[in-house]
Amino acid sequence: MGLDFFRRSIEFEEKYRRPGMTFQNTMQTNGILLDDEWCEFFRENDFLIGLSLDGPRELHDAYRVDKAGGPTFDRVMKAARLLRKHKVDFNILATVHAANQDHPLDVYRFLRDEVKTDFIQFIPIVERDNDTGYQEGDTVTDRSVDPEKYGRLLISVFDEWVKSDLLVELLSNYSF
Repeated sequence: MGLDFFRRSIEFEEKYRRPGMTFQNTMQTNGILLDDEWCEFFRENDFLIGLSLDGPRELHDAYRVDKAGGPTFDRVMKAARLLRKHKVDFNILATVHAANQDHPLDVYRFLRDEVKTDFIQFIPIVERDNDTGYQEGDTVTDRSVDPEKYGRLLISVFDEWVKSDLLVELLSNYSF
């Protein structure tokens, strides 16, 4: 849907808003079509954006390709910069799959330090290998995350967060 559709949706929210009623608008996107106009709209209307990004270039581009099969990393990073520039609240939706499951700290540190996000969701990719297109059957594709590696990724990221981020934040709130 284009920007005009979302502008119209905000008009409907205002038209039908009742006293005491609030709206929270969110959107999930790969960001490759975002520009200044979109980001201004998001900021003006307090949207929370979930931006899909799976880590550094080689890990992200392993499966995040456009319709022509080309890489999307540079366009997603441009979207992250635009969202920050326009002070739009956003978080990262990082899928965990066969290409990035063995690189938990590379993914986490990249998203924290380079993308400068405060919120990351790690979403396991489990694709069923079948001809129906539905999530049925016992066999998964080679792109799917290994369950044990997904668990290790979450533990590694948690340990890094506690040691390097949470502890630093807690100590910065106290004077000695």
